Amino acid sequence: MEEKKEVTAPAPAPETEPLKKSVFSAFIWEVAFVQGLASITAGMFFTGYLCFLGASNKEIGWITSIPLFANLAAPFFSYFIDRSENRKKLYFKALLPGRLLWFAVAAVPVLFHYKLISAPLLVFSSCYLVMSLFTTHSVISWTSWMGDLIPWDRRGHYFGLRTNVANITSVIIYLLAGWYIDRWKPVNESLGFSSLFFAAAVFGLIAYFIQKRLPEVPRAEKPEDKSTAFDITGKLFEIMKNKNFMRLATFNTTWAFVIGLTAVYQTVFLIRVVKIEYKYLTLFVVLEALVRVLITRFWGKMMDKHGYKPIMLICGRFIGLIPFFFIFVGWSLWMLIPLYLISGTFWPGVGVAQFNIMFRLTPKKDRAAYLAFNTILTSLVAFIGPVAGGYLLDWMGDFSFKVFFLHIGAFQLLFLAGALLRGLPLFILGKVEENKEAPVDEVMIEVRSTIAAGFLEGLLTLRDYMLIPVKKAGDIIEDIYKNTHQ
Repeated sequence: MEEKKEVTAPAPAPETEPLKKSVFSAFIWEVAFVQGLASITAGMFFTGYLCFLGASNKEIGWITSIPLFANLAAPFFSYFIDRSENRKKLYFKALLPGRLLWFAVAAVPVLFHYKLISAPLLVFSSCYLVMSLFTTHSVISWTSWMGDLIPWDRRGHYFGLRTNVANITSVIIYLLAGWYIDRWKPVNESLGFSSLFFAAAVFGLIAYFIQKRLPEVPRAEKPEDKSTAFDITGKLFEIMKNKNFMRLATFNTTWAFVIGLTAVYQTVFLIRVVKIEYKYLTLFVVLEALVRVLITRFWGKMMDKHGYKPIMLICGRFIGLIPFFFIFVGWSLWMLIPLYLISGTFWPGVGVAQFNIMFRLTPKKDRAAYLAFNTILTSLVAFIGPVAGGYLLDWMGDFSFKVFFLHIGAFQLLFLAGALLRGLPLFILGKVEENKEAPVDEVMIEVRSTIAAGFLEGLLTLRDYMLIPVKKAGDIIEDIYKNTHQ
């Protein structure tokens, strides 16, 4: 007997009304400041912060897993968010304390340097755990809120623009922050990190006040049941019966694990083993960010046209190559160029598509519960990635050997394992069913023939963004002129 094909959650009717100008402005420009916070408090500066505090590979693994532990509270948060009439209010209640705690984090390096605290990693980890709990709550409420605020048929466009603004901001922040830390290194590195993270905390507060301009919107669908908080477990079992969603959640889980196995240690490798200066590492990261700016709009259009799953499969194949390039970085720093080019080109495709496919495959009335289930399932497994990577590195220690011109040590062996494992999640993703998805091979043919034009269009978009301040200044001058000559 032929197995009955399971139908995914039906796509909502197209919403053709664009966002109001004031809403669009807040939605787009808030991300510029929030990216100022994220660029400093994540990635290479976050890893450099931990290295400065003397964290071992194992400790780095455990600390970077803290947000995943915090995500285990997601189902309980989602219960209240699903039943709330005002998700905006819930979001901001959780957001503000987390943003304010970054000021405490900023103080840790200076307090440690002047011996005012003896266990800086413990102080930081405590703050980071509390911040991560608030972040888990705010992310679920924000996602549910945005799911009804942003028109369904325009999400690729709006989130593509938002991502472009974030990437442009990253370029500016990386260049300034990399130069700034290197200038402070020979003088007082602790003061450099403290002042840099203080600036990040200020960016976070500015983003908070801009985002408050976004309106609350009524729920598209409200939960029909009158269940109590004790029925959370029953809701989770109900979600588990949706086999198609479970395939997507399994992909997200395995993907998070294999990425986490090596991701943070790529930066640790560059800082501790290669000993690259921040200003040079920043140049490669900026190269990646610029490529992201140029290509993100292209991926957004491809998603709106062909669906999210084909784009994730195509981009995921190339992302699997990244750890291989790190094996050769010790031989030549020039290998960082193709590495960051691949990363900048294909990570935006996976990132935006992975976020939006969750909306497509979840029913509106229980969306927060579905998102929470995905979060908790991912967190239960994903935290093993960075922790396992840290333990493997410390266990292998100084073990090394030579293969021709290559020096193979603990980091290179970890990168090799990570690269080989990245194909497994894509196999699982291939079994997910998405409404109106195009065949991957056909999409790949179109990607090959149009991606160059996509880069060119991205270059023109970048030019337009760079001209915005000039245009705004011209408008202000014109208004002043008109007012003085009336």
